[in-house]
Amino acid sequence: MRFLLLNELGSVGLVFAVMSLLVQPAYGETQVKEIETATEKKSFSVSAADLLAQQPAVSIIEVTGVKINSTEKGIEVVLESSNPTQLQPASTAQKPQPKPETETPAKKPSQDDVIELVVTGEQNQGYNPDNAAVGTRTDTSVRDVPQSIQVVPREVIEDQNATNVTEALRNVPGVVPGSASNLSVFDAPVIRGFGGGINDLFRRNGLRDPLGTSVSGETANVERIEVLRGPASVLYGQGSLGGTVNIVTKQPLGEPFYEVEGSIGNYNLYRGNIDFSGPLNETGNFKYRLNVAAETGESFVDFYDRQRFQVSPVLAWKIGDNTDLTVEAEYLNLDNPNYFGLPAVGTILDNPNGDIPRSVYVGGREDEGKEIDLYRIGYNLEHRFSENWRIRNAFNAGFRRSSSEFAVFARSLESDNRTLERSYFDSRDGFDINAYTLDTYTVGNFNTGNITGLTQLSQRSGGA
Repeated sequence: MRFLLLNELGSVGLVFAVMSLLVQPAYGETQVKEIETATEKKSFSVSAADLLAQQPAVSIIEVTGVKINSTEKGIEVVLESSNPTQLQPASTAQKPQPKPETETPAKKPSQDDVIELVVTGEQNQGYNPDNAAVGTRTDTSVRDVPQSIQVVPREVIEDQNATNVTEALRNVPGVVPGSASNLSVFDAPVIRGFGGGINDLFRRNGLRDPLGTSVSGETANVERIEVLRGPASVLYGQGSLGGTVNIVTKQPLGEPFYEVEGSIGNYNLYRGNIDFSGPLNETGNFKYRLNVAAETGESFVDFYDRQRFQVSPVLAWKIGDNTDLTVEAEYLNLDNPNYFGLPAVGTILDNPNGDIPRSVYVGGREDEGKEIDLYRIGYNLEHRFSENWRIRNAFNAGFRRSSSEFAVFARSLESDNRTLERSYFDSRDGFDINAYTLDTYTVGNFNTGNITGLTQLSQRSGGA
């Protein structure tokens, strides 16, 4: 926004006054010069004393303050001054107006009469983040990627109090939970009608995460969730035709940050979490972030009891001006029975034999449960050769230990609407899953004529 600072004596008049002082004769003698105009003859004194007496003094307008007000159309900038009537918007002052033929044209404002106001600041992304890494594996604007991408930012997760990934993914169109109940330990969603393979749906900071779909993901250390919908997920290799989900974790902050949160809810729900971050030394080359969350609760379902605990530290080291190293770890303990719900007939649909209480637990034993210990550790090393070229090397290893489990769950009702078919899962010896992923790629920005491009060369390896 530009404003004009107008005064009655223009720069041309100042130059003329100075020249008059130089050409006047001694002792202030007066000379009279006649000037003919289109309508009449006029005469005026051009002596230095008379000329300066006829012209008003140069006034300097001081801007004493600036205010910014929010309006329905945007923002309003107000300049405060001791003489605000002489401040006019440039767009208004420069607007051409019809003038009589005999009237002297208005003086065009000079550069010295203009106040240029520049407003800078940070944009609050809120619910509409601009960039995402999924789809290109680079920090690219979503509108520049020709795929269907949606981001669930931290603001949405906090406002909805989504404590696991399944709850957060309900915000994404075309994505539904893969299980019949949100009380299940499995977290594999269905994207555009395609169920994800148990090891190929989730990514964590861009790396393949085969452990993500079989553990109810905690959101305490999640910064945002990026969903790439459609077969473009082949960018990451083998995966679901419906798409892929990339979980971006929280990173250390440059300023001290401390947050403690607790909540109490129905069915003996108790939850607490902390989020600490900041620099570890005066130069800020070492930074940390620590997220800890603990939750215990029950349900309207009989004998259902769950506990969850997570701790995830992150250390960031700025090795040099162009080299950064981040080391991240995570431990998650989950004690959660598998519950898949009840048949629709008799609960939400009428059953001639009567209603089924929704609190019924159809498992075979009261002490059924599933305890999981999950460990993750990895690093991210990035070096920038220049402003346009950089290389990144990332590694992640995951270990999952499952306790013995014998789960019984409902399948469907038979035609008599009273006989319930059940299935069971027997893993009394427990089982383990170990996985690792190593990824190295180079990113470069380049121009070819009028075309600006982004290239990436990648090499990946992994196993589970």
